[in-house]
Amino acid sequence: TGRIAKQLYPKADIKITGFEKADYPDDFFDIVIGNVPFGNYKVSDKRYDRHNLLVHDYFFAKSIDKVRQGGVIAMITTNGMSGGTFDKRDSKARRYIAQRCDLLGAVRLPSGAFEDAELPTDILFFQKRERQRDLTADMPDWVQTTIIHESDHVKENGEVRHNIVTENNYFLEHPEMVLGKQEVVNGQFGPQLVCLPTEGNLREKLKNAVSHIQGTIENTGFYELEEDIDATVIPADPNVKNYSYTLVDDTVYYRENSVMKPVDMKDSMLERIKGMVEIRDCTQELIRVQ
Repeated sequence: TGRIAKQLYPKADIKITGFEKADYPDDFFDIVIGNVPFGNYKVSDKRYDRHNLLVHDYFFAKSIDKVRQGGVIAMITTNGMSGGTFDKRDSKARRYIAQRCDLLGAVRLPSGAFEDAELPTDILFFQKRERQRDLTADMPDWVQTTIIHESDHVKENGEVRHNIVTENNYFLEHPEMVLGKQEVVNGQFGPQLVCLPTEGNLREKLKNAVSHIQGTIENTGFYELEEDIDATVIPADPNVKNYSYTLVDDTVYYRENSVMKPVDMKDSMLERIKGMVEIRDCTQELIRVQ
């Protein structure tokens, strides 16, 4: 599919590689949309290994770093046996997200919404904050879950296993965002929460649910779409850090989100910036080689 996409969109930067190997710059994209992989395993990525995140949570964490402040993340994630990102008892991943993002809204789809997908899925919408949130003073309610089922199971060896099923507080407070009937059923690994299909057109239900999600995204300036475009403005180089200087054909540019603009300063100051940029680039190259 990646090779097909390259043929269909030759001007797009399409990488056929694992997300952990993709070298996209931080604070660059306006929006990230994806259907993340799900599983009870982790991805090796030095930058995120210390957070000990499962693969689906890792995709959220890295996506947050790639969008700019005010950027939006819209992800489909399976709720799964272990409760997925939103329902599991362990709030570590949600705390990580809450420090960096605001929740715009979430929609829970019933099982079977996607072909060959029997488990329920969530569509989660987040917006990246300008500053990280202090969770000790401001803990969003959706970070927490509520126990909705408890039961004991006696194994053949006499050992008693205590089973607990939790649900995210957001869905408890917003049942209109659950597009099915939720029940606790006995699964392969014990009780689990499922979302069963109900009568009605799922597409219309989804359209209605999404209408409840409120949010705005600021225009960062798609100058190429404007009639009075300044010819000196160029698309941002992904390799240039946002809000920093760079050299293009011996001209000093300043990157701001998706574009780079030539800097208008005195010649003496421009020469000083050029020298500092060259020193910075040389230092970064030495670090990379080492």
